[in-house]
Amino acid sequence: MDDSATAGPQDAPLPQDAPLPLLPPSPPPDPVRERILRRFVEWLDEALAEERPPSGLVGELLAELEEEGAGARPASGEGSGGPGAAAECDLYSLWAGQVALTQEVKLEGRAFKQLQETLAPLGGLKTMIETALAAHGQALAEAQRLGNETRSAREQRDRELVAEGARRARRELLDAFLDVRERLGRGADGAAAQVREVREQLAVHWLDRLLPGRRRRVETLAASGEALVDGCRLALERVDEALRGLGVEAVAGSGRLFDPRVMKAVDIVETTEVAEGTVLEVHRTGYTWNGELFRPAEVKVARAPARSSQPSPTPTAAPGAN
Repeated sequence: MDDSATAGPQDAPLPQDAPLPLLPPSPPPDPVRERILRRFVEWLDEALAEERPPSGLVGELLAELEEEGAGARPASGEGSGGPGAAAECDLYSLWAGQVALTQEVKLEGRAFKQLQETLAPLGGLKTMIETALAAHGQALAEAQRLGNETRSAREQRDRELVAEGARRARRELLDAFLDVRERLGRGADGAAAQVREVREQLAVHWLDRLLPGRRRRVETLAASGEALVDGCRLALERVDEALRGLGVEAVAGSGRLFDPRVMKAVDIVETTEVAEGTVLEVHRTGYTWNGELFRPAEVKVARAPARSSQPSPTPTAAPGAN
């Protein structure tokens, strides 16, 4: 049957001068479709890309295996047409690759063993470093402690030196102050004695008849002396008050028993009027400063008379007594 007889009217050839039919307009590009196509193309590129050799194998070994496999494939499949024509490699190539891989593993193991033996002395390096760091920390802490103790000791020594210097300066000042106080006291005692003598002269005297102004002048002199003594007594009281404020106290003397801790005997008098060891007179007043002896008192001490060792003479009878 002729094919032209069965062809429909739509399969009839168009005349050469007939115009071409108009194609339908293409739809606008879809951005989602474009993005999916681009990702698919990237995935195909990554999947078909050359596979990287596994780590640990030498590139020359892989290239040699590929060359051996490429040379073995044509020989095994040429003209055979059997089932082995589609095999990638034969047993010989597989065995050769396994032997080469075994040798490479041995070489890598030997190299790893040598590296391990080389790094064996460094196995305790971490412990050594930690021990050294711990020792360094302890030494640093000890150095800081010694530094703090040294600084504290130096500061304490400086404070002690300053306190000792201040104490020495105060002691010298108190010594001069007490000397002035004693001089002022002796002056007041002397003035009081002179006033007493002047008062004694105020008694009725025969010179009053010859010198009418004598008594008035003596009274004026006595009043001036008493005013001077009163002023000295007030000054002494103020000085004693200031000394007590500084912690200075006078050592009691007259009428008390001799105390060798705060007194110094400069004179000894034999007497039976008072008990032995009694202080009769104070030549120089002693003082204590903050509970400590500042200056001993110089005193006169009573002592019992020494007993005579000679036997007493026996009484003799009067002459003529019988």
